[in-house]
Amino acid sequence: MAATALQEGRADLATMLLDDEPNPADQVPLLMSMEHHHRALEKALASQDPDLIFLALLHLLKKKGPQEVFKVAMQEPTARELLVSYSGEQDEKLLRELCETCDTPMTLCAHSLPKAFKMPDLQRRVKALQAVHKIASQSQQLNAKFMSKAIDEQIRLQEAQTELEKLTGKEFVDTSAAQTVQQCFALNQYSKGVRLAKDLNMSEKLLWSLKVNGLAEGHDWRELEKLSKEKKVPMRSYQLRSPSCLLALECTVLKV
Repeated sequence: MAATALQEGRADLATMLLDDEPNPADQVPLLMSMEHHHRALEKALASQDPDLIFLALLHLLKKKGPQEVFKVAMQEPTARELLVSYSGEQDEKLLRELCETCDTPMTLCAHSLPKAFKMPDLQRRVKALQAVHKIASQSQQLNAKFMSKAIDEQIRLQEAQTELEKLTGKEFVDTSAAQTVQQCFALNQYSKGVRLAKDLNMSEKLLWSLKVNGLAEGHDWRELEKLSKEKKVPMRSYQLRSPSCLLALECTVLKV
């Protein structure tokens, strides 16, 4: 009936009839066609139908621009979540503006971080990580400090891996921090392994284990012997009998 009234030029009657329309799926599109943008969004939000809310949001965005949509997003969590989902996939600039307006920088970080790791080359990946790190470091949210620290360590790791690849000709990028440090000792890059472990705040216990396994993998028995004589962290007999040590020693003996 409301649609018929609108076709007959009775806009006021159509609006009155729409107020009594029980089906939001009929109500919202007609309100949108009547240029009642905010009313359409209100009805969509009241219906709690994600598809209708999404439809009304995109309509409002197209007709009134992002600032009008941001006002709604600041007040309505459901609308904000749907808008974040859309802009994260379709419009990064819109996502950035939305997060700045709603003061939710960590939402921007959460969407940008996976994209940074998917960058095809290391240089662009580090640059993207640095951008996310900047956003997180400026935020006062509780989890921002943790994310900022984690990203900073990842950047240091990837820069170190690039340097190690140039020095050794071996592949390091996309290996874990522990694997990278262990390979430093296996490939006679002791100082770099120690420095990287320190930069990444690895525990002494973990570093000790990586040293033993790396030196054993590299068949560097002389350095292992020196390590066993250190007073700061004494080498225990069970550490010398670690699987890495025993396997490497067996392979060496077989070759002889």
